[in-house]
Amino acid sequence: MSEFSEGYHLRATAHEAAVDLLRRAQLPGFVFPASNGWVSVFPQGMPFQPNERFLAANDGTLLYFFHAGDHGWGFTLYVGPNAVAHYLCSWDPELHVDRPLDLVAFESVLGPMLTSLGQEVVESALEPKSIEQALSHPPPTIFANAIGLAHFEWLSYEYLSSDRERGDPLPPGVMHIEVS
Repeated sequence: MSEFSEGYHLRATAHEAAVDLLRRAQLPGFVFPASNGWVSVFPQGMPFQPNERFLAANDGTLLYFFHAGDHGWGFTLYVGPNAVAHYLCSWDPELHVDRPLDLVAFESVLGPMLTSLGQEVVESALEPKSIEQALSHPPPTIFANAIGLAHFEWLSYEYLSSDRERGDPLPPGVMHIEVS
């Protein structure tokens, strides 16, 4: 089975910032504890489409990150509701970087998170040479680890919601946020 992950990662040191964002957007969702300066949040919305309501309520630095296993991956970095950097890579049916990353714009917001790790890491994550390389050394994992994301694999609002509905426990520290 192919991984399908999709979520948002708010640059923050406490989960309350993501809870407040969900409430401002008036969307239910799941919030993970803060880790490495990021709070992972999974709002209700249409899969693999930017959540316009969530983005409109954003007043911080937010990374939308997705990984569609056998198909590709990408992300968009937002400051407030405005996109400042995009990246999209697909490998179905052939490897193609559909939207290369403007590394200067990305690092003007987050600092030298990628370039400080060296050219090899940047190329591995953002410029895979083959489908085989992309599948054996997954660029989304290289990228996520490089910038410090802790909660990004096999996670989405749909996965978490389904687990909760089945009565499976949520991952440790995860909060389910309802809105009225």
